[in-house]
Amino acid sequence: MATKTYTKYVLTGGGTGALDAIDGDELADNYRAIVITDDNVWHYILDASSGETEDGLNIIAPDNNAGTKRWILKNVSGAYSPNYIEADQGVTGDNTTLKYYIDQISSDEATIILRHNSGGTNTEYTLDTNETIPANITLEFERGAIIDGDGTLTINNELSYGDYPIFGSSITIAGGSKFYPDANESDQGVVGDGNTIKNFVDFISSNEATIVLCHNSGGTTTTYDLDTDETIPDNITLKFERGAVLDGVTGDETLTINGGLDVGLYQIFGSSLIVTGSPKIDAAYPEWFGAKGDGTTDDTTAIQAMLDFLVSSTINKGLFGPFVYPITEELTLTDVDGIILQGNGVTPIRAEEETNQTRLLWDDSGSGYMLRFISDTEESAICTGNIVRGINFDGNDTANLVSLERAPFSYFEHCTFYRGLKGIVVRPGDGTLAKAYSSAVVDCMFSDLNDINIDLRDNCHGFAITRSHFSGEGDETRATTIIRIGSEGQCSSVSITDCTIQPLGPDEDDDVNRYTVQHLNGKNFNFIGNYIEGLETWTPILLGNNNGGTLVEGSTISGNRITTSASLDYAILTDNVDGLSITGNYIEGFTEDFCNAHTNTANLHIKGNYSDITSIWEDHPVAVISLGTEGADDATHDLEKVFGTAITNKVSMVADGCIVGIAIRIDGGENQGNITIAESVTGLSELVYLATDNYSHVITYPDRRDHSFSAGDQLYFTAAFSNLGDGTYEVFVDVYILSHII
Repeated sequence: MATKTYTKYVLTGGGTGALDAIDGDELADNYRAIVITDDNVWHYILDASSGETEDGLNIIAPDNNAGTKRWILKNVSGAYSPNYIEADQGVTGDNTTLKYYIDQISSDEATIILRHNSGGTNTEYTLDTNETIPANITLEFERGAIIDGDGTLTINNELSYGDYPIFGSSITIAGGSKFYPDANESDQGVVGDGNTIKNFVDFISSNEATIVLCHNSGGTTTTYDLDTDETIPDNITLKFERGAVLDGVTGDETLTINGGLDVGLYQIFGSSLIVTGSPKIDAAYPEWFGAKGDGTTDDTTAIQAMLDFLVSSTINKGLFGPFVYPITEELTLTDVDGIILQGNGVTPIRAEEETNQTRLLWDDSGSGYMLRFISDTEESAICTGNIVRGINFDGNDTANLVSLERAPFSYFEHCTFYRGLKGIVVRPGDGTLAKAYSSAVVDCMFSDLNDINIDLRDNCHGFAITRSHFSGEGDETRATTIIRIGSEGQCSSVSITDCTIQPLGPDEDDDVNRYTVQHLNGKNFNFIGNYIEGLETWTPILLGNNNGGTLVEGSTISGNRITTSASLDYAILTDNVDGLSITGNYIEGFTEDFCNAHTNTANLHIKGNYSDITSIWEDHPVAVISLGTEGADDATHDLEKVFGTAITNKVSMVADGCIVGIAIRIDGGENQGNITIAESVTGLSELVYLATDNYSHVITYPDRRDHSFSAGDQLYFTAAFSNLGDGTYEVFVDVYILSHII
């Protein structure tokens, strides 16, 4: 007999186009109907001998002459709906079971929908025979639909359902599938009603699987509460939909993750949960812990939670996005090694510039440090080997930026330190000495800081500052020192190389001594290949300064260019230094006082340096090099320390009328009378000046006579100092212009 197919547009109601409006007398077994509604396309087959009770969807009876004839729902446009009335969904039954549809679908992509249409609180589908959902079929549950029974359901593909129970207490769920906890469970760390994280972890056992936390509460977030510690093993991946958050109840709960995390850049952990473990991820993000990075929301708690996770877990990298993260309290990393904090900053910036780079913004009126690395153990420094890269620290004119407290082998690269008090400080911790062995600052920018840019206070051995830029912002610069070394103890083998230092302002009438580099105590200091520009009231380099009788020993100042823009007392000033080599430097635009001034300095070698003199001041001409004391007030300084000094240098005059009053000045103090000067030239002997212990005494060397040069003239001078062994000393001097000895 031929099979007839009807096309209708309404399921029930008896009206025009309704499936149940077809008269039963017209119908025969296996007739088919397609019902097209706004939501679905429904496929029915007529069972002439069914006689089952009509439910309005799965079973529909004709309104007229129905008899035992019933329309039986077979599928919904690629979606199949089993009949809950079937005694066992694991057998073929009456061709409306889960088993039947799985066999019919075969290898096609399809969805099987378990509907809630019993009229009661739940619609239960019974499975007493084991069944497997293959990878090509999605099993979907309507709210209220539950599958239960004595069989085992193995699920190898997605489950689709909302925030409601879908499994009964008797059924066994198996397979390498995805498991979906119920957010309504009060504690995901216990078995509960069978839909908790704990239950699924136990059930999955050693199989590979994924536990999915869905966002389906209808609110901004769906929170899964953990009131008992739980561990995610390494065979289970924890997946979070955007909006799903796992949180503790009391703040003491710990989630240990040893498996994978499948998440995006959004919050997944609440503030009351402790997260640790050995997760299968490369890095953590502050967004996972609730950071917004919107430039407004306080992200302190979220970022600190990420840092705590890095400390307690095996993950060592924290990644920041190209956002602004306001913080209001200190961030700390304590007793940790090998941590990497990575932003996306690759070039130094100022905070107000429109850039897509990571910025930590201090958003509080109080002071403090934005980021601290701390070793709490006094016996040994265990906060070691940490790296900060591509992060811009904005202190908002209030905060200090970074503190290293017993944190050796620290490394900063491509960072900006902006608008703070101090930039990087190596300082004593609580009752301990600060140490920063072999640490480095590379390719960083320090801008508009109100205090010392880098302050290496004590035990900073092997600290390297390389290819970094230091600058002020006009008269807003309030720092008194750009880089200070050894203010509280010895710092050895510190190097500053290939840096640019531009400390502009403030006006000189504030009567404050300022230094670009101040090294007070230590050995083997190297200042090489740097460019210092725009100085107004700053002494470029100060070594020693008689800091409590301590020495700066074995140092090198070489290959630097110092460009001045206004009156400057000294370019290089040393006091209480032993073993210093000043070679190959270029000092440009000097107008008055001393290019180099050295007191209490032994074993000094000044060779191959070049200076431009712009002075045309007849009342205050330039002294190129000054040795010894500064006058009667400190005549107790030992003049013998200048012996062993060798000088070979050149000065270029850049304008007509440039005046060099002194090429070499020797302040002898009380030892003045024991010095004689020998020279191989006479024409410029006035350029060597031998001072006395006080200025009322007669100068024993020829009176000082200023010498005026023409533009382009070059002054060459050399000097050698000898101790004759009988309490007398000799200085041998050569002075000549251009290459022609006078």
